Amino acid sequence: MVLAFGHRDITQVIAPLVAVADLVVWVSWFLAVYGATLLLAATAAGVGLLWHLGRSRCELPAWVAPGEAEESRRDVIPDERAVINALRNMNIPALNRKFREGWAPRWVMPPTHDGKGWHCQLLLPEGVTVEMINNNKPVLAHNLLRLPVEVWPTEPRDKPGVMDLWTADQGSLTKPIAPWPLLRDGTADYFKGVPVGVDPRGKLVLGRLFAANWGVAGMMGSGKSTLIITALLGAILDPLVEVDVYCMAVNADYDPLKPRLRTLFVSDDPEQIPTVLDALRGLMSELSERGRKLQA
Repeated sequence: MVLAFGHRDITQVIAPLVAVADLVVWVSWFLAVYGATLLLAATAAGVGLLWHLGRSRCELPAWVAPGEAEESRRDVIPDERAVINALRNMNIPALNRKFREGWAPRWVMPPTHDGKGWHCQLLLPEGVTVEMINNNKPVLAHNLLRLPVEVWPTEPRDKPGVMDLWTADQGSLTKPIAPWPLLRDGTADYFKGVPVGVDPRGKLVLGRLFAANWGVAGMMGSGKSTLIITALLGAILDPLVEVDVYCMAVNADYDPLKPRLRTLFVSDDPEQIPTVLDALRGLMSELSERGRKLQA
């Protein structure tokens, strides 16, 4: 400025001010044009840096950590979590409403291994019946990673409102069963019944013989003859039992039992039906005689 006065040139005073003004204008223009881009770039860089630091130096809180995939949370063992999760995803409006209201499950019996599967009892909330669960049994089975035939929700007679759930081990119903208990040795008691099969849980089923009449029906190959032969095989192991077999179809199903049978009658001739009727009349006569002796 002293030089400007010395040279008596006012432009030397104004020039620096103009330069500053031009700089301010240029900075304003630059920020207006590129400021948003620079801000976004700086923000992205900052977020990236924080993400890298957080990933390498600490664990995320559980509430922000990425959840496990749906399939990885589903397990073949129907424990408490699996059963509740299966119920939660059955799409039953009344049950969904109870879950939203914060229903807390009450276990009468927690899941425990029972035979060839898992057994539990759960008190259902108000407004939700075991019948509702049964009506959606295929969905329940799917949620538990089972086939519908492998899931059995019932309501105990002495525990109304309780769902008794038995879930078979995966594929257990299609696997071979244990040999018949009397195949190699053992005895049978006509009055206690004889083993004729196993239930889905793998438990032995006794066929009642004393004071019982059987009616067996089914499609060809469904096991009708096998059931009857199994019952006969058990019965003849009791020395008190005498067996009469009348088969109105020509086959060899009962031939292996013949040495132990009192009677083996096989025929498909309608003319032979009176023979069977005579045998039934004789049986009725024996029962009547027994009744008279018991009354005496």
